This record gives sequence, C-alpha cells and structure tokens, in this order.
Amino acid sequence: MTLTSDAPITDSPITMNPLSLWTFYRRHKGRAGLFISLAGLATMGLYLMGILIPATFVEPGRYAHTYLDRMSLVFPEGQPELDSEIIEQIRVHPHVAEVLSLYSLPIDLPNPTVGESRLPLFGVRAGDIETVVRRAGVVLKEGNFVQPHSNGIMLSEELAATLGVEVGDPLSREVHHDRYWDLVDPLQVVGVLKGDVRIAIISHEYVSDHHLYQHRATKGVIVLAQQGYKQIVNEFLLTQVQSNRTQTRTLPQLTERIDAEFTSGLIYLIPVEVLVAIIITVVIGIINQIAFDRRLPEFGVLNAMGHSRRWLIRHVATETALLTGLGWLLGLGLALLVLIVLRTLYFTPKGYELPLFSPWAIYLTCPLPIMVIGHVTLNLTRLSGRLDSVAMVEQRDLKVSSNDIKLSGQGTITRNALGAGPLRPLTSLAFFSRHRQRATLLISAMSFMITAIVILVFIFSLSSIGLHLERGDRRLVNVVYPLSSPTVQPDVIHQIKTHPAVSRTIHGIQFQPMRVSIPPFASYGVRTYALMADDMRYLIDFYDLRLKEGALPRPQSNEMVISEIMALNRSLQVGDVIGHREQPIYDGAPVLPTEFVVSGVFARATAYEEQNLLAFVSQEFILKQEPFVNGTYGANNLIVVPNAGQKTELDDWMESAWSTEQVGIATYRLDAARAEQEVRTMIMAIALIESLVALVAALALAVLNYIFFMQRQSEFGVLYALGHSRLQLVWRTVRETLFVTGTAWALSLFFCLVGLIYLKFGLFARLGLTLNMSNPTPWLFTLPIPLAVFAASIGTIVWMLLRLDPVSIIERR
Repeated sequence: MTLTSDAPITDSPITMNPLSLWTFYRRHKGRAGLFISLAGLATMGLYLMGILIPATFVEPGRYAHTYLDRMSLVFPEGQPELDSEIIEQIRVHPHVAEVLSLYSLPIDLPNPTVGESRLPLFGVRAGDIETVVRRAGVVLKEGNFVQPHSNGIMLSEELAATLGVEVGDPLSREVHHDRYWDLVDPLQVVGVLKGDVRIAIISHEYVSDHHLYQHRATKGVIVLAQQGYKQIVNEFLLTQVQSNRTQTRTLPQLTERIDAEFTSGLIYLIPVEVLVAIIITVVIGIINQIAFDRRLPEFGVLNAMGHSRRWLIRHVATETALLTGLGWLLGLGLALLVLIVLRTLYFTPKGYELPLFSPWAIYLTCPLPIMVIGHVTLNLTRLSGRLDSVAMVEQRDLKVSSNDIKLSGQGTITRNALGAGPLRPLTSLAFFSRHRQRATLLISAMSFMITAIVILVFIFSLSSIGLHLERGDRRLVNVVYPLSSPTVQPDVIHQIKTHPAVSRTIHGIQFQPMRVSIPPFASYGVRTYALMADDMRYLIDFYDLRLKEGALPRPQSNEMVISEIMALNRSLQVGDVIGHREQPIYDGAPVLPTEFVVSGVFARATAYEEQNLLAFVSQEFILKQEPFVNGTYGANNLIVVPNAGQKTELDDWMESAWSTEQVGIATYRLDAARAEQEVRTMIMAIALIESLVALVAALALAVLNYIFFMQRQSEFGVLYALGHSRLQLVWRTVRETLFVTGTAWALSLFFCLVGLIYLKFGLFARLGLTLNMSNPTPWLFTLPIPLAVFAASIGTIVWMLLRLDPVSIIERR
C-alpha cells in the first residue's frame, strides 16, 4: 500500500473529468483504501459494542420474562397467599378477561453469554393450560400437554434449547447439578411449544400435592386482559393492586427495569465509545494531514487556475465524506456479518436470538464519521490559509512558518536534562527526543485507549466484591439445607454431628431481609440467621465478631444485629426499623412478615478475606411467626462448625457424602468455585468486546506507526550504508516500538490506579465496601492492545526494512 503514489489518469470515458471523485480514487488508491478500512473497522467495533454489551448484560432478563407481553402476574408480599378481596378486585375489573390460579416455582436459566436469569415455572390447573398456551401465542410442536398430578413440564423451544433438553429428558438436580436447586424432585419434559414467547408450564395439582413444593412455590394469579385492553389492565394493576401486600409483574415494569439497566450501562459505554472515536479520528486526521501535505502542489495549481479556497475545502470535504460514508457502510456490513455468524453458530442453538439491529448501536457509530469529516475540514481550512499558489507553481513547495507542525521533520539531538553529555543517537530516548510529537501522539492514543477499555473490565468485575461478601460467612463453617423435607432429618443430623471433624451443629432459620448494593449494577442478599441465644453467642465468638455500637438481640425480641458493612451501605443506625410496610428503610427494601429493629452493629473485619455480612435475630422470636415456621419466608438450615484445622477434611466428606436428594451442601469451596465461574464467564464476555476494539486500535495505531517509519526511510538507508546491518536496524526498531508501547502501557496502569484509588476511598469506603485492587484478572486486560500494536507495527516495519534499498534512498536525497 502506497500513500503517496499518483496513478496516471488515462483517457477513458470514466476518468475524463480530472476533478471527479472517481479520478481522486484512481489517483490515491492507497490512501482511499486505508481511509475506508480504518473507518470501517472502527464502525464495526463500535456497532458490535453497542449490540453485544446490552445483549450480554441486559437482554437476558427480558428474554426470561417475554411472557409478560401476553399476560401479567400478581403475587403476595410477605404472606403465603393473596387476600381473597384482592383477587376479587382484579376479577371484577371490566377489562379483565380471566384470573387464573398460579403456582410459580423459579429456576435459574443459564444465559449463553454471562450470568443467569431466573425463570418462573408456571404451575397451572389442568383446565387452564390450553387457555394459557393460547394466550401466550404458542402451539404444541412435539410431545403432549402436561397431565394433572404428574411431574411433566412443557417448555417453549427456545427454553428447551437453552436448557439442553428434549421431549423425554429429565430436568433435575442430579442431571444438571445444583443449577435447579428448587427442583427437589425431577421433572420430565413431555412437550415442546413453538412460538415467540418463553414459557414453562407444570401441573398446578402436582405442586399443590407435593408437600415440599407447597413451601417453595409462590401462589399467585395470572391476569389475562381482554383483547386490546392490556395497557389499561396493566395500569390498573400498577396503581390499584400494587401495594405492600402484593407484588405485580407487568410489561411496563419489565420495560422500565430494562431501560434503567440499559441507561446505566450507557453511562459507562458512551465515554469509551467517544474516546475510541476521538482516537480514531485523530489517527485518520494525521494520516490525512500527511497526505494533504503531499497534495499541496495539486491544491496550489487548482487555486492558480481559478478555484477558490472555499471550493477546495468543499471538494476535499466531499472526498472525505464519501470515503467516510463508504467506510461507515462497510463497517456496518462487516458487523452484521459477524453478528449473523455468532447468532447462527452460538446463540440460536442455545435458544437465544441475538439481535442484529439496534438504534442505539447505530447512534454509537454516528459520532465517528461526523468527527472525522469535521476534523479534516477544519484542518484543511487551516492549511488553505497558508496556500501560496504562485510559490507552488514556481517551486512546487509550500513555505510554512517555523512554528508549524512537522510530522516528518528530523529534529536535532542536543544536550538535555536527560543526562550529561551528548545523547546517543540510536537510543530510544534519542528517538523520543528527535520525534517527540509522533511518539507523544502514539503513547497518548494508546494509553487512553487501554484505559478506556480496561476501566470497563474493572467496573464489571466489581461484582466479585459482592460475591466475596455473600459467601464470607461460609469461610469457617458449612451449611446443610433440606431438600426432601421441611427440615434436615434427625438421622442426617446425627451422622453429621458424630463425624470426628465436626465440633458443633447449630439449627438456624436463614432469610434475607436486606440487600447490599455494589456499584454500578449489582446487589446481593444479606444472609440473616435466627439463632437461639447460646448458639448466637457461640458463633459470635467463633467468628470473632465485636460490637461497634448497640447490643445483641434479646431473646423473644424483634431486634437484629447487623454488620458495619450493611449499616454503611444502606445508612442504617441503631434503632432503625427494617421491613416496615409503609416506610421502607431504603428504596427497594423488601417488606417482611414482621418488622425488626436494629439493636447493634458488628465492627467490620480489618482483613479483606475475613469480611462478611452476617446478621442475627432471636430464634425464640422467629418461632412465633407463622411465615418463618411454615417455610413461606425463610429456610431451615443446619450450620456445621468444624474442629480447628479440619475444615478441608470436613469439606471433602460433606461434598462427597451429603450432596444428595435429601440435603444440599453449601461450602466455601463450592461457593467460591461457582462465583469464580460467574466472574470468569463475565470476563470472557468483556474480553470478546475488548478484542474487537483492540483490533481496531491496533490496526489504526500500527498503520500510523508504519507511516511514521516510512517517512524515516532515508535515515535507515544512511545507517545501513554506514555499516549497520538489517538485523541491527530491526533490533533498533523493536527497541523504539517497545519504548512507545511500554510507556503507553505504564501510563495506562497509572491512570487505572488513580481511578481505582478514587473508587476505593471516594465511593466504596463510604458504602462500607473494600475494593480489592490485588485481583490480577482486570490488570491482565491492559496487555492486549499494546501487544497487538507492537506485533502489528513490528511486522509491517520489519517487512519494510527487509526490502530496504539504501542506494536508491541515498540517491533520492
């Protein structure tokens, strides 16, 4: 590719007009092709970012609840069933067609990109199944309908693909490990539904007859609106039915949540997009400036022939707009091709329809062509002010003032503050001093690009803080929870209690009355244990918990002691009431079956690995509250305390012997493995997005670096003629490129460190959170861009050096 070649204009009919855009393309094929390629690759990267980030982090939640487009749900809040007057209020509404009884049993739906989404299984009465299927807009594709009192399940074909099951396959903990923890008994896939709504239907009678599912399932109603009145019914549910005693799920609520998550994502996505666009614009603008410098004789001749400066500006702006537009269209086409391949080979087989088009993604790509055209136009306007057509015609050279930017000039090396004595002319520092502007440009562009991309990795990896806190209470103990009975069976307790590695077993009722917020997106439930007074004191000593203020809960009282992290995170103080129906303690706080008063706050552990969110209440008080006793709210757990130094031995035994259909086992090791898998999957999704931007950045910066080295051919030719071998020149080039990329990498680390220090002390400390800056994974994401730039630059420059002809270069001088 040659940026300076001027192809002869032949006398063909197509090229009769020497000023046409086609003639321009024929004369400057190399520059035009490079311009289109860079604009196209940048557009492709930005568009894919606009599609893949929402598809990865936002859309899975919408796909899990597509049924809300056809029906709405109402559930009780803080009580086992909906009040009969609420159901009657819904039923008598003039635009409600039917109100159907529902048992909702949630399972975790695997997402093909990152994380998981909760999917409600619809427990529907036998006489209502056809109605639900018809209103959902799906039809039976294969198999049969669910029979009453059977363990059959019908799945939409997308769900069947996502779960990896077919008609006749079981859906159980044994087959799918712990993913479907609510499925204490296996379900059998009996039918697959075809349609554009994701839905799963089981037998209402089966759930109602099953003594365990009665406690695990939520009993509510399906609300079907009359044709054309769904919006009115949804508004009625949100304004008249939604209360502290009810929870509604409607399409407007889903849309609002998705829009809020998408808007939150844009807050972090747009700065990255703008920075990428600015850097690409600067790179393209510099390449154009170099090309314009070589075209100044052409502009001088045109000006001398009578074409005004304004005409020249319009002409070049039109050329730029055409090339940018072609590059933009090419980028969109390439992005669509990549998305089609991803959707065909990966997403569709897993039951997820990756969107190919998004208005937001289009909007994200628009600043790039606008900024490029504007930059080129302003640059040409500045150059045209110094256009001297007479000098150009007579001398074919442009007299520029001494303070102009010279991207191809050769600066002199003098003594400077870098050290005593003359600077060695072949060192990397000499290169920087001689080519300060170009080196500064490359270093700045690369470091800002790395920082922009890596900061996204850090932001999304912050969820690991919540995962660490959520499992922190299991660092020292194991937890056993029942699956085949309301409580852990006595024989199981006896076998665990008599194991030589077990120090003590404690019965606790576990529930989650609050959630801790982790910026920017995540929140995690705070496990609270209802314990007898002696067991509470034992665990407090075992965890080495110390009260920072207040007192421990008194037996028979509704008092609660919480962690300092929770208190800071939600601005809670001793005396605050949690679970109040009319006055929630914070926005989005859950309504509880009974209210609790904060009586004390545990001091936060100083060591990051010892932090947890433990909270305790009186079990004597909880046992008097029916929702906690019957399992509607809260779960009976067995806390297993190991002997000193025998935690690993206990983990090995419990994970192998007691992870059965009778009980489930929660150990720190298992929790950590699941958490690490979630974070790893999320990081892989971000890595896919980063690789696209890294490719664009590497190619753009490598091209710019190659152009700069092409301008130094005479320097390399003279060095070669003076006795420096090609290998020595290559090694010099490697050192210079390492200097530039290494400096850019170091600067990006500094910028990231400054940002993390601000997050650590300016934001997270106020929320009671400790930012772990030693996690190596996000820091590793600083490497791809400098490595890609280095590899691409060295490859092209070495190829140029191997073709170096010093004689011809010296003769041209």
